[in-house]
Amino acid sequence: MTSEHWKKYLSYLEPRIDKLFENKFYLEIILYFSALLERELKDLIEIYEKLIPKRIVEKNNKVQFKPEKYINKEQLTLGKLNEYLSVYCPDKNILREINQFVNLRNKIIHKIFNENENFQELELQAITWTSRFYKLMEQLTDIEMYLTQKIKI
Repeated sequence: MTSEHWKKYLSYLEPRIDKLFENKFYLEIILYFSALLERELKDLIEIYEKLIPKRIVEKNNKVQFKPEKYINKEQLTLGKLNEYLSVYCPDKNILREINQFVNLRNKIIHKIFNENENFQELELQAITWTSRFYKLMEQLTDIEMYLTQKIKI
């Protein structure tokens, strides 16, 4: 995430997430986590897109690479962002972890009232995801920092 996004997270979202943890509102935490992950994926994709033109250079002629003309990341769902990230990111484990999070998020948001969904089971899945989520964000941030250094080279 950009420094501006981190400021918003630290000043606004983190205190809210902490209160949700205190009150054991794990399903609600997943909703905030979804927003954080969405922002991180958009920023990571943008960094990958900046890196590609640096790698595609032939005899001082730069290839024009402008995927934003064709794909509006702001309109992509979390699942579609993960699919798009898979074009760039070679780490299948991270992509799989993101996909598992997206599946839980979809259950909570879109299928919570289905008769075969169990609130207690969803709550348990959300609890297990709280520690996994921070590990996933750490991995994505590490990739982002690594790629940012590559762009500056």
